[in-house]
Amino acid sequence: EIQFPQSMTSIPPYTLYACTSLEHLDLPPALTNISHECFYACFSLKSISIPETVTSIGTLAFRGNIAMEKFFIPKNVATLGDEIICGNPLDPYTGDCFRVDGVRQTAEMSKMKSVFIDRETPPSCTGSNKSPFMRVLKDNVCLFVPIGAVDAYNAIPAYADHFKGIYEFGAGVVNVMDITDS
Repeated sequence: EIQFPQSMTSIPPYTLYACTSLEHLDLPPALTNISHECFYACFSLKSISIPETVTSIGTLAFRGNIAMEKFFIPKNVATLGDEIICGNPLDPYTGDCFRVDGVRQTAEMSKMKSVFIDRETPPSCTGSNKSPFMRVLKDNVCLFVPIGAVDAYNAIPAYADHFKGIYEFGAGVVNVMDITDS
C-alpha cells in the first residue's frame, strides 16, 4: 500500500516503476499530472482511482499493467502520452521482458477489456507516435465514450485503429454492464 500526500499535484516519473506487489491505488485529490512511466510494469495493479483534477497522463504511465481489466480516464484529462496502458511489457531500455516471480510477462497475459474516457472531445495525443493506445490488444479491448462522442473518436486514428469498437456509455445507454463486466 502507498499513500501520497493529499496536496500532491504531480507524480514524478518512475515513482513506482515495476512495483510488482501494488494491487490498488488511490491518487491524491489535488493531482493534475501523471508523469511518464510512473506506474510502468506494476503487474499486479488491478485498479486505480484517477481524480477528476488530472489533466494529463504521460507516456508509458501505466504500460504493462496486465492485471487491470478496466481503465477510467476522467473528463478533465486533455492530453495523453504514447502507450499509456497495457500491451507489450518489454522494458523500453533493455528490450527484455519483465519477469514477475520468475514468470516472463507477455502482452497476451493482459486482462484489459475496457477503456472508458469520460470526455466528449477526445484528449489530444502527445509524444513521438501520438498514439496512447498503440499496444492495446485490439481484439480484446473496447473503448467507451460519452453519448454523442463516438464519431469524434472514430475520426482520430489514435482511437479508431486501436480498439475492438467504440461505444457510448451514460444515461439511456442499454447493456453497457453486459458488455463490460465478465
